[in-house]
Parts: sequence; C-alpha cells; structure tokens
Amino acid sequence: MNKNIVTVVIVFLIFIFYIFISSFTKSDQKKQNSNHKPVSTSTMVSLSPAITEMVYMLGLEKNLIGVTNYCAYPPSAKKITKIGGYYDPSLETIDRLKPDYVFAGTEHSNIIGKLDKLGISHLTLDYSTPKNIMDSIRKLGALFGKDKTAEKIVTDLQKQLTQLQKKAASLPKKRVMIVLGGDMADTKDQTKCIVGKDFFYSALLDKIGAENVVKKSPVSYPIVSKEGIITLNPDVIIEIVPQTSSLNKTDIISSWKNYSYVNAVKNGNVFVLKGDYLFVPGPRFVKIARDLFNVIYAGGNHKKRILTFSRKKI
Repeated sequence: MNKNIVTVVIVFLIFIFYIFISSFTKSDQKKQNSNHKPVSTSTMVSLSPAITEMVYMLGLEKNLIGVTNYCAYPPSAKKITKIGGYYDPSLETIDRLKPDYVFAGTEHSNIIGKLDKLGISHLTLDYSTPKNIMDSIRKLGALFGKDKTAEKIVTDLQKQLTQLQKKAASLPKKRVMIVLGGDMADTKDQTKCIVGKDFFYSALLDKIGAENVVKKSPVSYPIVSKEGIITLNPDVIIEIVPQTSSLNKTDIISSWKNYSYVNAVKNGNVFVLKGDYLFVPGPRFVKIARDLFNVIYAGGNHKKRILTFSRKKI
C-alpha cells in the first residue's frame, strides 16, 4: 500500500515538473517570437545604387532605412539616411541604424567581415550581368515574400531583352568600343579609358548582336593610347558620360577628329550617351541595352530608332 502511494506521488511530481518546464519553455518561445520581426517588415541598408533600384522596383522602399551617397534613383532615395560612400560606408552609421539586413555587392568583400564583427546580418547580391541582376531580383523577392512581383519583373525584363536579341539577329554584327566619359581621358597624350573585360557592358553588347573590341582584355577598364585605338579600329565608338558632366556632346564628338584613321570616326559613327543610369548595373539594364542598340544601328537618330519600349517608372 505504501509502495502504491509513493508511486502515485512520484508520478504526480513528475507530471507537475513537466507542466512547469513546458510552461517556462512556451513562455520563453513566445518571448522570442514576439521579438522576431516578420521578414516582410524587416529593415535594410543598401550599399549599392543597383540594389537600391531593385528594392524600389519590388516595392520595398519602406523597408529601406539607409543608402549610399550615390543612391539617387528614384529621386525619393535621396531623402533616405546616407551611410557614406560606395566603397567606404560608415560602419558607425550602419550600426546606429540597427538594420535587420545589409545588402552588399560582390565588390564589398572588405566590408562583409566588418559587418560580421558588429553582428549585422548581410546578404551579397551579384549584378555583374543581366542574368545575375535578374537572379538577384528573384532572391530579394523571395526573402521579403515578393516572389510573384519579382517573377513578373524578371519576365518583363527578359521579354524586352529577347526582343532586342531577335532584332539584332537580322542585323550585321558591329565591333564597338565603349569609352567611359571624356573626364577620364588624358587630353595631353590622347589616351582613353575604355570598357575591357567587363561583364556588364560586354554582356549587354553580346545581347544586342555587337562585339566589344577589347572583350579579351585582362583588364576591366584599360587605358588605351591613340595608337592602340587605331589598331583596334572599332566600327562604332560610344562615349558614356554622367549627367553631371560639364562636357557637351558636340565637344566630345569633336575631340575624336584626330582619330581619322579609325573606321568609326571616318564613317561618322562616334556617339555620346549621357546619363547617370548608364553607370548603374541594375534593373534599368534594358534601358541601357536599348539605348546602345539604337545608337549602334540607328545612329542615335530618334526618328530612325529601330526599337522603343514603354518606359515604366520604378
């Protein structure tokens, strides 16, 4: 009889202990869950204009609490707290903002380790080619529950890119040299900074049926002499300059008169594209591809443009 009583008491005590532990565990879990934000409302900091544009295109701008000094599109991005430069963001500012995520590019490897030391979560996005840009849009969309929106954006971008590819297939292939802004040239020895082994611009030229004259260069942006340009002898020269450049298109084109032996100069195929969007390898890559396409095959003549697309604001 006494044994039975002892057994009942032990079972009862075990039951009470189990209830107590379960209650404590549930309470603790509840506390953790209440402090954990749903991903859709997580805050973020962008270390790149390209990433900032992707965030806006996905409709996640309300989650964005910090951007670089160079994130200027859309215009409303200028009003967001600045965290410093592209390669040298202020870690102190980022830490003070306490973002749930910091989104960086593959070029920000030196910053990633510092974010780890601060205990800040981060995700690296690749935007070196049109394909990688679209993959990054999908990745961002999946993280914030915007899968359908991301897929719709990617489908639209791919559709426009396919239109360009189909049209380019019926046109003669052109050898193109892209020059990075007149401000980067040395007027004394007439050297030019051109696009070499660059994944973004070279990939765009490939998509529109053109060929980068220095795509095999071991350097991403080589400085080429006058003699080097004459040797390369491109069919088309496109000089891209930022919107803030003081140089005007007429003066830039005139500066090429000393390269009369080059086919592009000889045949009047030197063109200038001006705009900050040209320097951002982001979701507006189709606009860049379209503008390159129309300059190469229609000479930049708006009346003779081969392809136009509806312009969607992001």
